[in-house]
Order: sequence, then C-alpha cells, then structure tokens
Amino acid sequence: MVTKRKNGAIRIRITGERLLWLILGIGLIALLCLTGLGLWLSKSGLNPSLLALSGRMLIDKPRPNSDDYDDMFIVNANGSGLTPLTDNLSLHYDAVWSPDGKQIAFVGLPNHSSSPKIYIMNVDSSNLHRLTASGERDGEASPSWSPDGQIIAYENYNDSSKADPYTIRTIRFDGTNPVSLTTGQFNCEHPVWSPDGQFIAFQSMLNGPELYVMRPNGSDAHRILDKRVNADFSWSPDSKRLAFTTIETSSSLSIYIVNLDGTNLVRLLPSTMNVSNPQWSLDGQKIAFEWNHDPQHFGIYMISVSGGDPIEVMPHNDQVRLMAWGQ
Repeated sequence: MVTKRKNGAIRIRITGERLLWLILGIGLIALLCLTGLGLWLSKSGLNPSLLALSGRMLIDKPRPNSDDYDDMFIVNANGSGLTPLTDNLSLHYDAVWSPDGKQIAFVGLPNHSSSPKIYIMNVDSSNLHRLTASGERDGEASPSWSPDGQIIAYENYNDSSKADPYTIRTIRFDGTNPVSLTTGQFNCEHPVWSPDGQFIAFQSMLNGPELYVMRPNGSDAHRILDKRVNADFSWSPDSKRLAFTTIETSSSLSIYIVNLDGTNLVRLLPSTMNVSNPQWSLDGQKIAFEWNHDPQHFGIYMISVSGGDPIEVMPHNDQVRLMAWGQ
C-alpha cells in the first residue's frame, strides 16, 4: 500500500503476503539471470571459474593450411575476445608485453632469413620495426622489458663464437645503447626481468641448465638452485618467487615454484605431464601454462599456486601456444 503524507513524503507499506510475492519475484528474476548466464557460458565455451581473471594473454596459433607459418593473437585471460595481430613475418615466438600494455616485443623470422630477430609493434599491429642492428649471423631470442619500459634484455646467439655463443644483452627500447651483460663464463639464455627491477633471471649452461639471477648491470650473478631447469620461467608479481619447468623424464616436464633465495621448492603438477612456459596471473594467485598432450595437441591451462587440478582455458585441439600474460 502506498500513502502520501502531508509533507509530501511517500510511505510504502507492504503486507506479509505481498512481501512474500516480492521475494519470490526477485528470486525468479535472479534464477532467470543465472540460467541465461549459464547458457551463455555454455555456448561461449568459457569456464565460469575463469570469469574473474584480469589481464590479457599473447598466444600463437598455426596459420590455416600452412605448415611453415603461424599467427599471434591477443586473448582475454578467461579465454574470450580472441583478436589477431598482423605482420609480414613467417614465424613468431617469445612475445612479451610492454609494462604499460601498449606494445609487444617478440622474436620474428623475416621471410627468406635463417636468423630470428627481435621486433616491436603496437598492440593494434601498427609501427612494426626491428629493435636491433645485429648481423645476419646473430640470432636473437627471449626479449624482456624492464619495469619502466626503457630497456629490453634479450638473448644473442652467434655461431662464430664457439667458446660462448649465447650471451645476454640489453638495449634501449629505441634501439640505442646496446650492452653485453655476460661474457665467457656462463653461456646464458632466456633473461627475464623481475617486476621490481632488481634482478634478471636467466638460464646458465655453466654446469648444465641451471637457474641464475644477476643485477641489471650484470653484477652479482649467482645460482638460485642446482636443479636442472628448462629455459622458460617467470617471476611472481611481488618478485619474491620464480616459476619454472624442469625435465622429469624423456617425455615430460613439470612446473615448480621456488623462493628467490632457493628455498621452499614446490612442484605444482604431476611429473607425468608435459608442460611449458608458466606465466603468473596479475594477482599472483594462479599460473597459466601450455600443456602438450602430443605434438599435434596443445592448449592453455591454469592452476592455483597452492596446487589442485588444472583448468582448461583454451582447448588443446586449437593448437594454442602461450607466450605471455600481461595487463
């Protein structure tokens, strides 16, 4: 019942029976909304547990009807919003986001070339350009942005340097001021800058593939742990932990997490799986990774840093390779 007071205020009185009908009506509306959401999720193929994830991923997929070409895409962390990136390169890998999320650095193979090079382009595929001016015999891989976006660390390979063909270098984002951080003693690969800018993690082949860190100027290089690691790892958002893969058997790799000082080593997945390229979520609570079921079937999955069962983000039948997770 609605009544109007002398001061103009409106007063609404709801009897018990009307209140019951109101509650039932609200409940019915909520049920219809949830049912509609469920139908939408079912049609979209999205996992409801992924809806709250933030950020975007860079992925790679084979180009249709081609064995030699692939294409890069941007996709939301929950698996929705697949957006293609375009360029004239025949191969792409090791793609990473700039800290502001506006640019992408990646390794590309120019047509009719045998040496991969590092390129940068905007997220709308504009302003594609090569970063370095290295020679034809120099191969490049694993670009990693400094947190302020001013410097890119990367791996350089030159087969004319038999003693130490793999070195880690840095260069400004505009292609100036190249600097070699490692020489001779390490034979280093896959640099990854910590989010706080204090360290660069890398793989050293000095005593086998082992996980090292050093300062951004190349000083204080030291081993984190003596476990053999594969050349794909990433930092937690707080720069206190590293996720990495290690070879368990001749046909499987598993994901581990370790503290920066080498303590609290934890395995996240069974040793029977074949996984690669772990990537931390922006909130530090989950890790995305690529699961290779076999050479023709690989997809993107996710697991909590506290363990549990992996969740499918993009089906393995899509032949999707994960490269980076960013804002």
